Parts: sequence; C-alpha cells; structure tokens
Amino acid sequence: MNAFETLTYLIEHAENGSVAALVTQDNTPIIITKDDEYSFSAYVCTNTGDVKRIKEEFDKTTFHKAVLDFLDEIGDFIGKEVTELSLSNIALFPNCIPKKEERKEHKREINIAEKINDFKKINSPYYAIPLLTDNGKLFAFIPEIDGTADLDFIIKSISKIEEKPKPVNLDLNSVYPILFTSKLDPKMGNPFTSAGNYTFFTAVYVYQDTEGSEKFMGQNMLKSSGKFFSTSPHGSMRTENLEFLSSSHKKGNIYVGFFVKGEKIIELQSLDLVDLHLENKIRVNDYIFSSFSLTARNGIIDFESYDKVMTNFINFALAKSNGREVLKDVIEIHSMGGIDLPFVKNSSGQNISVVDPISYWYYKVYEKTDELKDCNDCPLAEKVNERNFLISILRRKGWISAFLL
Repeated sequence: MNAFETLTYLIEHAENGSVAALVTQDNTPIIITKDDEYSFSAYVCTNTGDVKRIKEEFDKTTFHKAVLDFLDEIGDFIGKEVTELSLSNIALFPNCIPKKEERKEHKREINIAEKINDFKKINSPYYAIPLLTDNGKLFAFIPEIDGTADLDFIIKSISKIEEKPKPVNLDLNSVYPILFTSKLDPKMGNPFTSAGNYTFFTAVYVYQDTEGSEKFMGQNMLKSSGKFFSTSPHGSMRTENLEFLSSSHKKGNIYVGFFVKGEKIIELQSLDLVDLHLENKIRVNDYIFSSFSLTARNGIIDFESYDKVMTNFINFALAKSNGREVLKDVIEIHSMGGIDLPFVKNSSGQNISVVDPISYWYYKVYEKTDELKDCNDCPLAEKVNERNFLISILRRKGWISAFLL
C-alpha cells in the first residue's frame, strides 16, 4: 500500500496512545505510536540491530508535511525510499523497541557526489539528447537518469545508444516534459544535470533587452536579459533578472529556455511558450506542472502549492507579457484541477499523485504506452529508487528550497 496514504490514514484514525506495527516494502519494521492529537513517534529497526527513534509534531496545516518528513527520514536511515507500508503484528518484532540504555543514534555520512556519480553510470541501451560539444566531449541529457553526462562520442541529434548511436524520431510529448524537470537551484545548482564544466537547466522567462554581443565557442551571440521566476515547493514566487547569451528574441514575449551554465549562462534553444500553447503542442499548464513536479515527495504533489505557483505565474508572467493572449485558456485548464497534466496518475482532494520522470520516460518510449505507472519492476527500477533516495537527502540539505521555474 502507498506509504503516504497508509501512514496518513493510520495517524488520522488511530486513538491517542495507540501503537501499531508497520513494515516497508523491504520488510523493515516500524513501531509507531500516536502520542497525542498533534504528534506521533516511531522506532525504525534494521536487520543489523540499528534502531532509530523519530518523532514528528504538527498542526492542522502541517500534518501532510510531517508525514512526508517522517518518510524521508526513514528513507535516509535505511538507505532506500519508503514507497509502501503494510500493517503487521507487533509481536513479530520484540527486539525493535530497545531498552533505554541500549538506544543508540545511528549516524550515516553519505558522500552525495560519489553516490550521484554512481547513479549516472548506465549501460546500453539508453537515449542521449545532445546539448553541447566541448574539447571532444559530448555534454548530453540522458532521460534514463533524468540527468546529464559527458560522453566520449559525438552525435548531432537525439539517438538511441546501443552498439552504436542510432538517430531516432521521438514524440515531443515524451521528450519535453522530462527536460522541463531540469531545474536550477540558484544557490546549490543541480547535481543531476551537472557534468564536467556545465549544468543544464530549463527555465521560463520574459525577454527584456539586448546589449551588444559576445562570442561563445566561436559563435556570435547576443548579450540578453530576461525576467525569470524563482519559486519554492510551497508555491511562493519572486522575479529575478538574469543575463545570458542567446539568439534574437521578441521583447516582452515569454519563452522557455534550454540553458547551460558554466562561466556564463548560455541559451542553447528557446521555445515561444504562447505559440506552443496556441498550436496545442505544449500548454502553459503542462510546462508549469512538469517544472513543479520536482517538488513531489513520495509521489505526491500538494495541490494547494501547485495552485499557488500557477496563480503567481499568471499574475507575474502571463498577465505582463504576450501571455495575455492565452490567459483565459490557461485559467480554464487550471480550474479542472490536477488532471490531464504530464506525470499525473490521479488527483484526490489536495493530493496529486504523480510518476517520476524516469518511469514516465520508460513507459512512454520503451513500452510505447500512455499508461502512467511507477517503474517498480521494470529495467530502470533501480535508477528510480536511487534517484528518489538521493533527492530526499539533497532536500534535507536545502536543495530546491528555491529554483528557477
């Protein structure tokens, strides 16, 4: 059973002081107690004898966050994201609650950079989307890891890598939502999309001005400026003016940029978001939700937070750009709630259930199906679990507390 839904139901309906035994998908026991109306605590045990006590306190507005924080902390302790929880018999785990003098705090130091490097190692077949060639290396986006890598060969277009690269034609609805999840934390960057000297990211902006030109890799580019939008997982938003090198754009139009950040920010390609919406290729709502999907925790996006970021984007961006042309349509689509959007499995109340980008890619491209489901037993399941685990650790260090939308 879904870990978030199971734990939420249990805490909401349990009597104060009641104790229950749960097991994760890997049979890790958790003895949980509902201490009172606004707190619960638990012992988490491993087969090596380590025990960790976790306590969460909350109010009516922070209950769901407390549940997600609790699941994240368990995942950090056992080294794997908790995706499922099932009720068990407390009598099966007599040694899980230690005596007071035997309790010990488990501390685990994890080398994030090393773990991410290991995560990025992938065997063929896989797909590669070329971004930039520098000193004989190809900086490419690899959907199977939802990140980038430096490759020792050069390709000019999206290719499937097996014995040798083979160019392929893929549906934009399969490719773009994955790329849109590549976000830049202004302070911490993005370790998943960083390789060598560059970090790849996508961001939406309103084009402002051009002041002169500058060469990049022998190519003459415009010194441009744009109004970008920094958001948080809770949907708050502020504008941020950034300079970058690009081709020509229309002043006051809203674009989605595909950027690499090295010594400077370089725009590799841009899409006029309003044109795409009018052509029914990529809707504004699709872009915003795909970008915001990075904030999902245990496969859940809080609708209230998504609603807030969407409302802010309408006010800060669409209403003050050529986005006014699609404003009414964007609002109508948003009024339908969290349905018919990339990655969305279902929507219930304040919870939007989503699949991760790797699962989305696998079933869209490898299985050629529109069915959205988690990649629990597919060939990329290990990558899904590793990515979720690494994201939970990075979040505890403050990653994506703010990011460019």
